[in-house]
Amino acid sequence: MLQLLLFLHLVAVTYWIGALGFAGFVWIPRSRGKPTTAPQDWTDRAQIVQSLAIIGLVAGTLLLATGVALVIWMGGLATLDVARWAMVLLGTVVALGAFHLYFSSRKGLQRALRAQDWSAAEQAFQKFGRFARMFALLALLAILAGVWGA
Repeated sequence: MLQLLLFLHLVAVTYWIGALGFAGFVWIPRSRGKPTTAPQDWTDRAQIVQSLAIIGLVAGTLLLATGVALVIWMGGLATLDVARWAMVLLGTVVALGAFHLYFSSRKGLQRALRAQDWSAAEQAFQKFGRFARMFALLALLAILAGVWGA
């Protein structure tokens, strides 16, 4: 059972960092300075953001579930060392970030697109990228804390 929990936890964090790393450090920054008012371009961007947000939502939920199960398996919160506590706290913030990206940042982009407010859409798109970068970096710190505690 432990191996399955660890496997699922690692798969979720891999997808989480992969999706956020791609969005936050590659795709969205490359689009900066290339504003568009073409509805099809925004539809394409919104569909990719939607896909990345869903990956993040699923991965964040899986990370929370497997993280709680792993803490219980290790004997509960009282048995964790400082590094593992740091991993739990950072991991929880990161997983909650998945919900923020899905329910707030993605929704803001969709609202701007429905209103055909291209300036607001660009701002929401860049905001999604900033949050993606921040949560990807926090996830790396959580991994570092987990490895440090091992």
